[in-house]
Amino acid sequence: MRIDDSMLNAIQSAVHKYGSVLSFANAVGVSHTTVNFWLKGRTARINAQNWNALLPVLEEFLPPQPQAHSMRESSAMSAYAINTPNKIPEVFLLQFPELEFLTSSKQVPDFTHCTNTASFTASAGKHAFAVEIDQAHTGYFHPGTLLLLDWGTSPENGDFVLACRKRKIRKYLFARYYCTEKTMLLKSPDSAQSETSEHSLSRISSEFAWIVPVREAVMPL
Repeated sequence: MRIDDSMLNAIQSAVHKYGSVLSFANAVGVSHTTVNFWLKGRTARINAQNWNALLPVLEEFLPPQPQAHSMRESSAMSAYAINTPNKIPEVFLLQFPELEFLTSSKQVPDFTHCTNTASFTASAGKHAFAVEIDQAHTGYFHPGTLLLLDWGTSPENGDFVLACRKRKIRKYLFARYYCTEKTMLLKSPDSAQSETSEHSLSRISSEFAWIVPVREAVMPL
């Protein structure tokens, strides 16, 4: 874990709370020399073992972070998790509206025009990318929510997916995915609607431009 300004401020605040570097170091189980190195900038990163010991003590001093939610396990994850992967390219949702239906041999998105990068806790394939939900495509999510789309894999039963329809006013659909031998079911995640659409597998390519599993959603503050 890299020691950025917010991390350094949190460590300084925790040391102040405990009264001394030595007391703080004893509380988290690291040497006071290591803590001094962090405070003086002589060490730029905190290893996983020390970070796992530090986090429970530092959380009250760390700035609030967007809340990450796994789309598979439906469970919240720490924004400061040590296993956060490399940043994922973030692209405009409208950049890929007309791609042909994705099969097992998926086309790889062109990241030439990425806007920036976004961090996620969930791991995903090498062709994963992030999109930000804007005002025009809110639906289930608040504007500003980031979705991690796993472009390199096909959805499994029970996965949440983002689908791009070819001939609909509400072009983008977020739904729970189920597939049988002959049909695909897309069920609304909104329990109040309980809306399910059924699609013949033989006609999917004429109805949808693409259907991609969503691995994680990061909600804005």
